[in-house]
Formats: sequence, C-alpha cells, structure tokens
Amino acid sequence: TRNGRSVTESDLQPLLKARPFVPFDLRTWKGRLYAVGEPRHARLPSWNIGAVRLVIDGVGADHVPLRDIKAIEPVKVTREDIEALTSTAPFRPFRIHMANRNLWRVARATDVRTNPRTTVIVLAMKDGSYEHVDLALATGLEVERSEVGG
Repeated sequence: TRNGRSVTESDLQPLLKARPFVPFDLRTWKGRLYAVGEPRHARLPSWNIGAVRLVIDGVGADHVPLRDIKAIEPVKVTREDIEALTSTAPFRPFRIHMANRNLWRVARATDVRTNPRTTVIVLAMKDGSYEHVDLALATGLEVERSEVGG
C-alpha cells in the first residue's frame, strides 16, 4: 500500500479480526474494487497462502492473489450520499451503519438534515428528539427493500 508494494497478510489480518469490525474496500492494481462489508466477506485461507478469498455480491467467491491488491481503502459515507437517498422518488427508508455497530434508521426524507460545511447530519427521532451523527464514523448505507416488488 505504500511505496508501490502490494497488500500483505499482516496488513489484512488485524482488519479482519477487529471488533467492532469496520468495513473496508480492497483495490487491485488493475482498478477493481472489492467491498468487504463484513468479516465473512474476506478470508485468508490456510491452504492458499498469498491469496485472499473474497465473497462477491453475497454469493460465490473469488480468490485474489495478495500481490494483485494495491490498497486497503476505508468506506466513506458522504453528505452527498445521504442527499441522494433523501431526494430519490419514491423515497425508500434506509439505515446508516456506524463503526461502533450502531444503526440509525431514516424512515422519511424529512427526518434528516445535512449541512454542506460539516460531516455531521441531524436525525429526527420518533420521540421528537434529535441525534447528531458524524458521517466520518459511518461505514455504510443500506436501503430497505420495498414492500411491493422489492
């Protein structure tokens, strides 16, 4: 990852064992991006030294030689990502996953406020209170399935 070297087992092992787990992406030298959203999405198999087994789209697996992986990149959730979800018609509720495993549900587009000068968003809660959520600590977004045809 530094000085033009590939990712090694010693780079990946602590990330895969971290608790709480923090999602990350693996980028190959050819530009392919693999999302590692859960520990089970990447394994360092003992029988295939020098490779990582990656689960692709929740099914199947791809064995990628570690020498082909250029970088480990953090997952970033941006204000623009939130604004895109809240402006989509029809609106679909979504969840914001946090590094500490907290989960924030956004039930209506009007439940969230963003500010172009900060990574902090404001969420309206069911009880009328507000929560300030720093997107710098967010690890992913999950759009809920629609009830009809979703």
